[in-house]
Amino acid sequence: MRNFLTIWFRELSACFLSPVAYVLMVVFLAVTSATFLLDITQDAALDQPLTVTLFESILVWLTILVTVVCMRLFAEEKRSGTLETLMTVPVTEAQIVLGKYAGALSFLLLVTFPVAITLLLVVAVSPVLQLGDLDGGALLSGGLILILVSSLLVAVGLLVSLLTRNQIIAAICCFCAVWGVLLF
Repeated sequence: MRNFLTIWFRELSACFLSPVAYVLMVVFLAVTSATFLLDITQDAALDQPLTVTLFESILVWLTILVTVVCMRLFAEEKRSGTLETLMTVPVTEAQIVLGKYAGALSFLLLVTFPVAITLLLVVAVSPVLQLGDLDGGALLSGGLILILVSSLLVAVGLLVSLLTRNQIIAAICCFCAVWGVLLF
């Protein structure tokens, strides 16, 4: 268990030590929030609840976020030659894979959930909507679905990253595989 936690912490810290991660977080938050706000301002009738619109906009941009996060998981280890060193350490293959999976999923969820604040900001500035108008059950179930979909997409991205050495090829294949999973 300690080896798993060490690999998990290493992956999570590798994500947060990179300046690219912070740019990715800000861009994801801005683009997803802008998509959500454009959807609700262009559709004045609001045929669907705000929570559905929010989670639709998150899901569209989540595919790109998963691709960027997962493309480096094993492809970078293979390219730099550190995978062989990692395999000689007394850890099992399952601990390595699960540690990298948990690190990527944790980072993805930490980046994704602040977008839900956009919904609260819309309610705060709207003269028509009240906080009681939001369906808490829909918000919680949407969050649970987001966690499950993120888990699936990270697993697909991890598999694709395992199959190649090149990060660019991993990114392209991961993006195609993620959309393939979502569409079928």
